[in-house]
Amino acid sequence: MKRILAGTMSACLLLAAAPAAQAANDLEGNWAKTYIEYLGKIPYNGETGGVIRPNSATGNYDPDKQVTRAEFMRYINRAFNFTEKAPVTQYTDLSANGWYMDSVQIAAKHGYISGTSATEMSPNAPITREQVISVLGRLFKKDLDAVDPESLRFSDNKQIGKWSAAYIKDAVDAGIVRGYTDGSFKPAATVTRAEIASLLYHYMGTSLNTEGTVYNSSSLKEDTKNVTISAPCTLQNTTVEGDLYITEGVSGTITLTNVVVRGDLIQSGGSLVCNGVSSANMVIDSSVGRLMQATASGNSEIRRAEVRSSASLFEKDLTGQGFVDVTLAGGDTPSLTFDGTASVTAAQKSTVSTTTNAVIDALTANAPVTVGGYGAIRSAVINAPDCSLAMMPQNGCVVKTGLTATVAGKEISGTQAGSGQASTTPSAPTAPVSALPPNSVSLTEATFDRNPDSDAYEDLEVSLFAVDDAVFRRVVLGGVEVDASFSRSTIRIDAEDLAEIYPGVYTLTYVMSSGVNPTLQITIVDTGDPEDPYDYESDWTGNKRDDVEFRTDKNSRYSSKTSISSIKYNGNNVSSKEFEWKVTSAGRLEVTIDGEEVSKWFDDLNNPDHLDFDIKLNDPSETFVLRIWNES
Repeated sequence: MKRILAGTMSACLLLAAAPAAQAANDLEGNWAKTYIEYLGKIPYNGETGGVIRPNSATGNYDPDKQVTRAEFMRYINRAFNFTEKAPVTQYTDLSANGWYMDSVQIAAKHGYISGTSATEMSPNAPITREQVISVLGRLFKKDLDAVDPESLRFSDNKQIGKWSAAYIKDAVDAGIVRGYTDGSFKPAATVTRAEIASLLYHYMGTSLNTEGTVYNSSSLKEDTKNVTISAPCTLQNTTVEGDLYITEGVSGTITLTNVVVRGDLIQSGGSLVCNGVSSANMVIDSSVGRLMQATASGNSEIRRAEVRSSASLFEKDLTGQGFVDVTLAGGDTPSLTFDGTASVTAAQKSTVSTTTNAVIDALTANAPVTVGGYGAIRSAVINAPDCSLAMMPQNGCVVKTGLTATVAGKEISGTQAGSGQASTTPSAPTAPVSALPPNSVSLTEATFDRNPDSDAYEDLEVSLFAVDDAVFRRVVLGGVEVDASFSRSTIRIDAEDLAEIYPGVYTLTYVMSSGVNPTLQITIVDTGDPEDPYDYESDWTGNKRDDVEFRTDKNSRYSSKTSISSIKYNGNNVSSKEFEWKVTSAGRLEVTIDGEEVSKWFDDLNNPDHLDFDIKLNDPSETFVLRIWNES
């Protein structure tokens, strides 16, 4: 009996395997074989089987079969790992027990397709070329300018809808789709499974879909440019030539390390950690209403981040620029929680909440915006009504003619004449405390000499006039807190502490509980003994395998915005490839210079006992001298 059962089970296994063999024959010779097979490896919600699956009865993929709207939704959901659902009771042509119901509910939740009318979804109707391309363009958050269909080069361009023309042009320009050999595009033509497979293959590019996997450059396909991430994972040490799309299907952390994105960096799901990431344009947009979180660290530089939904942006342990420009646009009312330093533009009615570490370099309000929290704004331009700022911008707030804004609890109105704008600034002239404006200090400029013999070597004292229960909190220089004492309306910074700051021009910010933070520009000079011309020194062993390393002292005051603009010795520029640098979380600058290059420099000068290097910084603008001693 056991042998008979075993034989029967083996036969069942052979029958179960038969569809796969037939499926392979079904695809042999078909132009879309590569695309369908690649999509077949993508898991969905814990299932295997892929995006476009074979017929369970015949084992065939039927690549030339026409695709219905419901089938297209199922393919999209599988490809991007969409699982969340929304009710669809408004559509009366859906059967509660229909095979398509899950697919339609998921599509409705993610908002990438609408009904054919207010009451019909038409799940069994065929889907057209222009509908498919428009859906995929919206999924990749394309914000495109309107395109006149007749400007497209196809012979039947008058048949292309105005609503789809921009998406079609974008797909054609990207090489994802093209017309037919007769010069037509056939926008209303139905789409086959093979054509859907080709479009998904090229739009998605490389699919990173396995949770916990560490991917790198060898993981990326060579025949496509985009990368689509649909599961928590890590991508490192690579360049993405197209768009990188983190789908709404991701629930977990995505880590990008040493990644360059040539196209758009699109975050629609997950919590994103960018460590050494370079991107010219980032889009943050969740169609399912999730709060997106992104952190920039290391040598990351994201030139423009557009927030279209709700997002929290953080900067942590930065050596690069981090988030440079943040724009709130699109959606109903995008909201931002910010912990970093960047310029912010409100292009849509929005809200911004700042942490105590946040600094908005320049706020531009082209739409109503509410800015709250405990951060600082350096300057603001108000071009829209209904704007409210909890804090006074340090370098002034300009309000457009005819508008009124609420700034630090007070109404500021634009002038009706002259330049057409009103401006307010918290800085104040030197004056007795009783004559100072509210929440200001008695100096706006000062000079300090690090030379102890100079008359300008003295404690820096300013008088503070605080009203409205404002409380002095701290003094900040370049984003780093400075030791200061406060007694009887006087804030003092000791000369010994100031002497540890290297020559340059700095802004001291006096942080108040009210958010009205007055500033003082201080110029640090050094008229000391010219016989001691260097600021730092470091030893080199004489072995070219040993790099030269040095770190500024603990009283350094550098921020994440600080960068090295040049290093010179004897007037010669040192290539940026020959040294590395970073700013630590404690505000100290660390520099490493390649030992082989140091060896060449000493050899070129007949091995002197030392070399002096001029190191020039940006933000703050200063120069100091590093002396390297030759121990060989």
